[in-house]
Amino acid sequence: MPRKQSDFVLDSKLKTQFLSRAVRHTRYIQGHTSRERQIQVKEVWDRESDLGRGSFGVVRLERRRSISTPNLEFPCRLRAVKEIQKRAMGGNSWDYMKELEIIAKFSHPRYAPYFVRTYGWFENADAVFITMEYFPLGDLQKFMRTSPPFSEEATRQIVRQLLEGMEFMHESDFAHRDIKPGNILVESNTPEWLVKIADFGISKQAREGETSLRTQVGTLSYMAPEVMGFLSGNDPAVAYSVAIDIWAIGVIAFELLFKRLPFRDVFDLTSYVLGNKPLDLEGASLPESCRDFLGGLIMPNPVDRPTAVSARNHPWMVEGVPPVDREDSLFVTDSPMGLYVSPPHLAATPASLAWSDLPAAEVTDTPLTTYHGPQFDSSVLIRNFQDLSLETTTYFVMRSDNEFDIESSVAHGVWTSSQRVNKILDKGFSRANGRVILVFSVIKRQVLPFNFCGVAQMTSPLDWENTDDHWMEDTWRGRFTVDWLCLTEVSFDKTKTIPVSQKSPGFRAIACYDGTEVSALSGYELLKAFSSEESDVLARRANQSDAMSLDDFAGSL
Repeated sequence: MPRKQSDFVLDSKLKTQFLSRAVRHTRYIQGHTSRERQIQVKEVWDRESDLGRGSFGVVRLERRRSISTPNLEFPCRLRAVKEIQKRAMGGNSWDYMKELEIIAKFSHPRYAPYFVRTYGWFENADAVFITMEYFPLGDLQKFMRTSPPFSEEATRQIVRQLLEGMEFMHESDFAHRDIKPGNILVESNTPEWLVKIADFGISKQAREGETSLRTQVGTLSYMAPEVMGFLSGNDPAVAYSVAIDIWAIGVIAFELLFKRLPFRDVFDLTSYVLGNKPLDLEGASLPESCRDFLGGLIMPNPVDRPTAVSARNHPWMVEGVPPVDREDSLFVTDSPMGLYVSPPHLAATPASLAWSDLPAAEVTDTPLTTYHGPQFDSSVLIRNFQDLSLETTTYFVMRSDNEFDIESSVAHGVWTSSQRVNKILDKGFSRANGRVILVFSVIKRQVLPFNFCGVAQMTSPLDWENTDDHWMEDTWRGRFTVDWLCLTEVSFDKTKTIPVSQKSPGFRAIACYDGTEVSALSGYELLKAFSSEESDVLARRANQSDAMSLDDFAGSL
């Protein structure tokens, strides 16, 4: 019998009417201002194809057909829906409420870069349906089957994100218990791999004094020896720990680099666990630091394995290209509604590549660092933009928590951000010889709609030694000077088609991380949008002034 539904899970339940091969959801959202009444929105989703099947159900692709309030933008047209039968074959019950609670917990914006998030759930008498992000690129298993051994850098990128996700889960005393390539969904691939962890169906929390991890669950090829009872004489009463996830990540890292599993079968694994044979690291030219990293994660005794934090700080993991600290990123949605009306304490979450309707082969994430097209026409821009070296300028999209930081920046002519973003901007400033343009938007605003709000030019490199007092409370460090070129609001509706780069048309500039570099062409299109809005504002003011003059003249007659 499933456990009682928690308030947190009930908040994300969707009011649903089942149609023929479709469902209709009714949502209630707040109006554009706090004084406006809630708006009722109805949306219809058509079932399309099956994405995968498991012992307890199926995952389907669904497409949004219509929405009852067309003036409200909905960025998502595709979603994945996991259907879980309440009673599986043989009469076994599935504790789907536990999975709903875990998914709801790890759909919080804090975890958005690492875990597949849900947009709500619904049910009928026989099944529970969980709506989730759709990833057109599929899972990591698909790439591993069709690709040669992964490079060290690609493996580092993937493993780093898995360890970061496990760091969050383990610090909450959760073990995933089924980390495998099929449960790792690919958001983007080369040159930078972005992945998310999925399927919390057998995840479990184990706090000291409450409950322990004892059940023999998981996928055999990635199952740690203690789960199989190798270290306890097959005694099911002996508990294991979250270190089982570290083992699974080690197996995945090994498989990425060698294109084979570290153990041929259970007998091969038994010989390794009993110390009768070493870990077979032959067949690939890898540095000693990499071999040490793999050996550490796949240690037979779980107490000898590193934690997720220490594994992430291993010398081999910190080599190569500096990682993108996705946890520090600020996110924005290009819809005032989002896909699921979160409880009030949840902030906006990012639009992702999973929302793209493009074929998988077209979805990439490769910003253009140089521009090779025709010369831009500066005459269509406002005066403050016309002196910029448009083709050779580097452009970044910036996110601010609130409008007060923007006002402080205008007043003092300085800006700062997280350490990760500051490093990115500092490198961009050096690479572009000081030609850096920052396009700002404010997120977590209390008044909708969402807008870009201004354009500034970065006028100095990072000063890491000094931090302005008005940003000290944000634990930000360092500063650089800026010259504000424009302070006009531009609605996301007018810029939502501008991509981060022309090579990634499904990844939009309005829905990217803080400090994301956009191509020169996209930067130019953003400047055009600001220029057009500025001209419209001036025209409206002139019309108002003319109207007032006519009124004054009429009043004098």
